[in-house]
Amino acid sequence: SNSRLSNLLDKIENQRNFNLNKNEMSQGIVGPQEKLKSSIWRDKLNESEDYKPGEGIFLLNKNELADLNLSEDELKFIKPCLLTESLEKYYTNTKIKHYIIYTGKEFNDVVSNYPRIKKHLDRFKQIITSDNKPYGLHRRRDEFFFKEKKILCIRKCEDPFFCLIENDSYVFAKFNIIKSSRINLEYLTILLNSKLTKFYLKNRGKMQGFNFQLDTEPLLSIPVKVPENYEKYHSIFKNIKDQKMNINEVKKESDKLIYKLYNLSKDDVAEIENDLSS
Repeated sequence: SNSRLSNLLDKIENQRNFNLNKNEMSQGIVGPQEKLKSSIWRDKLNESEDYKPGEGIFLLNKNELADLNLSEDELKFIKPCLLTESLEKYYTNTKIKHYIIYTGKEFNDVVSNYPRIKKHLDRFKQIITSDNKPYGLHRRRDEFFFKEKKILCIRKCEDPFFCLIENDSYVFAKFNIIKSSRINLEYLTILLNSKLTKFYLKNRGKMQGFNFQLDTEPLLSIPVKVPENYEKYHSIFKNIKDQKMNINEVKKESDKLIYKLYNLSKDDVAEIENDLSS
């Protein structure tokens, strides 16, 4: 950064009055075998069975789940799952189309009690590389982060992408999750999607070429400023949920509020806009 940009970044940093903590963030689940992705894998499987590239292993679509005809006890291990293509920036309230078999190491000891899950995973036993193989996910993560309201963040993206989800939803490692009771999550979603945050992350975050790398440390570095009240931000978010504003209107109104909140001058704003357009 040149000196003008550096001074502006310092000015933004000095507005910080809130810090997210590491224990308020988590990476999504590491399968790693969510689906059958490769013909190489098929060569390792029983040739007598009919395998299809893309069929679910730990990740199932509605039809695949229905075909397993699981018992009520087995369905307790089936959790709603969201993929990147299901999400919209700011807020998503979408119908669940995918599910995850949410099992850990301990499931290996009791799998015989769940014969239909066992039969399904046994088809892929030879290619499952999880530390908790053959019946457990590699890194299941703390289930707390998948419950109720949270912010989902796509870890590698050309444009910072943050989405508020209010329902139980489980995600894989393409996401980071932010869940805090210390700050209003609707406001935080607006701030994180703002040009100010993008500008800060571009210059003091972590980039891979033109992609933002939104891992824990870059997310913790964002200078969060909590306003005295959330009324104006709640109004914008209500319009988002009610679909009364399109995405461009949301961005425009949100950026105005964030610039004002951080006490930025017209020249500061112009510097940010110019940097992001270059």
